Amino acid sequence: MTNPYDEHHRRIASIQSRLDNTIESLRNNSSLSDRGRRAEMARATVNAKQMVDRLKTEVVTARNQERERLEMHLFGLASDQGGIAAARDAADRADKIEGPDVAAAALKRAQLMSDKSMQRAIAYRATTKGWNNVVDQYVDGLGAEGIPTALSLQKLAEIPGGPGTNLADAAVFRVREPRELLGADIEHLASDAAPEQQQQASAGPVGGSYF
Repeated sequence: MTNPYDEHHRRIASIQSRLDNTIESLRNNSSLSDRGRRAEMARATVNAKQMVDRLKTEVVTARNQERERLEMHLFGLASDQGGIAAARDAADRADKIEGPDVAAAALKRAQLMSDKSMQRAIAYRATTKGWNNVVDQYVDGLGAEGIPTALSLQKLAEIPGGPGTNLADAAVFRVREPRELLGADIEHLASDAAPEQQQQASAGPVGGSYF
């Protein structure tokens, strides 16, 4: 199974590299005052953070949309389920199931009775609870339809989710601040960049040339 964050690591590393190069250029720019240098560092850091935040928003939105698409495909109302009322009733009953053993027994009854609504409802419950044996039982009972269903379930399982996802996102979608700004109010410092830029207009746009 591939790491779902691999591609994002590469894109964030590119943003971090550009920021690091900008910071190094600012360190070596003798035309800036100490205050102006820190302000420009802050502005570049804020810009990098905004780029990463936009990337995170895009990724999380796409992730949620793909999860919803797969869940609708796998567990949404199908023509063989007996209508919305039957599907809702099955969902209500499945939500009350506690434990994989009870779920497996209920799924077996639904399979024997060819109750498609209940089968899907239990499979959804098992997927959200991580009852993999029950999910496998559901797939095995689908016959020829089991292979494409298993592939879709695998794709669904690879989408980051659960209580640890926010922590993982926070660890991945971030930039490393320069040592000169540790503990500083970066947003406030960044607002000091504009006046010094105007004073040095003859030397070119400081912020624009860096990041």
